[in-house]
Amino acid sequence: FYGRMARYLEELAYGQGYQLLIGSFDEEYQKFDQLIDRFIGMNMEGFIIVPAYNSTKIIKQIEKLRIPYIFIDRYLREKDANFIVSDNKAAAMSLVQALITQGAGRIAVITYSSDSTAHADRINGFQQALKQNGLPFKEEYIYRFNEDFGQESMLKTIKQIHKQKVDGIFFTNNSLGVAGLKVLSRQDCKIPEAIKVACFDYSDAFQLFHGGIWCAEQDLSSICSASITSLIKMINDEQVNIKQYVPVRLISPKSLPAE
Repeated sequence: FYGRMARYLEELAYGQGYQLLIGSFDEEYQKFDQLIDRFIGMNMEGFIIVPAYNSTKIIKQIEKLRIPYIFIDRYLREKDANFIVSDNKAAAMSLVQALITQGAGRIAVITYSSDSTAHADRINGFQQALKQNGLPFKEEYIYRFNEDFGQESMLKTIKQIHKQKVDGIFFTNNSLGVAGLKVLSRQDCKIPEAIKVACFDYSDAFQLFHGGIWCAEQDLSSICSASITSLIKMINDEQVNIKQYVPVRLISPKSLPAE
């Protein structure tokens, strides 16, 4: 996902006469701070930032230096800043509603333990879909993974889900989804007959399940284009006030590409 995002941003920036320098922080806020510090020292004209949790202090430093920036993919709730993100809550609601419409009534969520607004909004969408359908929300149906989770952790989780007699699973991103589906496949679990599955983001691996997976595809092209356009305006001292939630395309099992 982030690799595709970087390519989009790089091509768009180059087309506008700008060079894009990219850094990653592996969800470690100390590394994030060091990265931003290093870029500040290189006299960057602006920042497109996927913010780390607990990164308010370094963002204030950017503001103090009057360097334009915009958040992308996620934002910080405590900062009144420009951002362009997917409409994670609405998309999650639609995915979970699809599971419920198929007959699922006990739905588990497999997500990350990070505090990113993207995953939090997806959990909120899950809860809202349950509420709208009169289904109870149970905290024990939410399973949280570290970013560096192993397949053994996923195996234990899927075993526990079977014990709970869950009939639907919502994965909040495709890395988790692919890992979970590998376990379900090895257990010869029939999808969607035995368990219904929905996943935020698309993966080519879903084609192997013969159209049994609901998924959602983020509009990276629109997100990246709007972020580059907005940042260049700010660099040129134009007033920008944007808090944009970009719609996500829902992909039904029947519309998945053939294997």
